[in-house]
Amino acid sequence: MKKFITILLFISFATIVSGQDDGFYGPSEKSDPKQEMKEKRQQRLERWAFGGNFWLAFGTNSYVELSPVVLYRATPRLMIGPGFTYIYENNKTYGYETSTYGPRAIANFSLIQNLDEMLNINIGNIVLHAEYEYLSIEKLYIDPFGDIFSDGRTWINTMLVGGGIYQPLGRRGGLSLIVLYNIIENEFSPYTNPVIRVGFYF
Repeated sequence: MKKFITILLFISFATIVSGQDDGFYGPSEKSDPKQEMKEKRQQRLERWAFGGNFWLAFGTNSYVELSPVVLYRATPRLMIGPGFTYIYENNKTYGYETSTYGPRAIANFSLIQNLDEMLNINIGNIVLHAEYEYLSIEKLYIDPFGDIFSDGRTWINTMLVGGGIYQPLGRRGGLSLIVLYNIIENEFSPYTNPVIRVGFYF
């Protein structure tokens, strides 16, 4: 009798557990392959974000920086991707005009997520940010008389690291305010520390 009760309890328990999992015997309702494919496509699309940062300044000394980027959410916290940097400078004070350009790679890691929920201060995520750039830049020198002359172009490496705030907007977009430092010393670098980046992603 005890064996019978034990077996009966075991079968009842197994039936209850399997009933909680639609995948045990198959879904209770017929799945729609087209809907499933659409949802998977949407999930893959939500892993990508497009955008970048830009900076415009006009006047006696004009400065334009355009840095588009494509980011892929490799994990819920890590976004990586390629980009491109273009900088235009027109300095009427010293009388020179030049362009800087080249590819870059970006990594953005959310160190603290949902800070707004934790502290109620209306801030999204605290992030760590790193960028590597390989830039074609004009070699400019100042002669003893204070005039600037060019000695051709060269390629330089830059490595920017730092952090800041990322405010998510929707499922994949957001705004970022990042403070970076160029840790590779180069006399031709277009950056002076600190480097402040304001970005938008959609």
